Amino acid sequence: MRKFTSAETVEIKINSTNQTKFYFPELPNLRDKLIERIDTYYVSSISESPEDRALCNNTVMFKAFLVLVSKGNEVINRIPLNNILITATLFNSFPLNLVIDYTKSYIEIANTASLSASESFIFTFYFNEREFIQPIRPGSLMKIENIEILTSPTSIRRFHFPDNENLRNKIIKVIIYPDSISTVLTPGGDSLVNITVFKKSYLVLVSRNKEIINKIPLYTLQKNRYDENRVAFNNIEIDFVKSYIEVSDTADLVATEKFFLNIFYFDKDSAGNLPGTRERPRIPDRRRRWPS
Repeated sequence: MRKFTSAETVEIKINSTNQTKFYFPELPNLRDKLIERIDTYYVSSISESPEDRALCNNTVMFKAFLVLVSKGNEVINRIPLNNILITATLFNSFPLNLVIDYTKSYIEIANTASLSASESFIFTFYFNEREFIQPIRPGSLMKIENIEILTSPTSIRRFHFPDNENLRNKIIKVIIYPDSISTVLTPGGDSLVNITVFKKSYLVLVSRNKEIINKIPLYTLQKNRYDENRVAFNNIEIDFVKSYIEVSDTADLVATEKFFLNIFYFDKDSAGNLPGTRERPRIPDRRRRWPS
């Protein structure tokens, strides 16, 4: 299981059906970052982009190729998007170790048939930022907390996490969204959000006033049997009351339904150190000191 502190979901819009190359936009949050993994998605898994556009139809996806440029060279040259798809039964996460020049990188389509100017590709880029990695002592006890988020009122798109004192100043390892086939109710007896809403929901996590996990699909956190490829965080602290789940539009929201997540975390002691990592007490210097 690869671990990350940060992730960003980006969108490439098909604004013209008369071209076969679609370039990435300028991405200042990803500039000079060492990208370690890329995911992309079928429209059957994620129905809408964060900007409320339909994902590319499968006919286009099956003839789409990725080109990534680094230091002026096409280091990833036309690999099929199928090679990096995340689906319910397949986890083709694509591992990298690459600083990308985004405005020179692009998606290429074999031909223009079936292109739609209202659709988009979306990708999630994962990377590590050293300042957000927290040390974990081997053998530290990991705990699990649950969070329920009511999707009310249905006129808004952002649903913030509630304040949970059990998660204050904790170190987060994994967040799991339950399999909606086998889990249909939250512990409080409320219904999980319907599948239509789930497929257009994105997670934003804030640490030190920065959105370090920026609109990754909630779909990527869903429990499935490919646990070795699950999104695992590299031991990060999260300000949950500033974090939220965002839906691309408010259609299909039901005021009595809830998002439900399990948070896997480690404790800190009152001094801000993990259990077992407290510094040794300082021994007083008893050597005789002569007056100067």
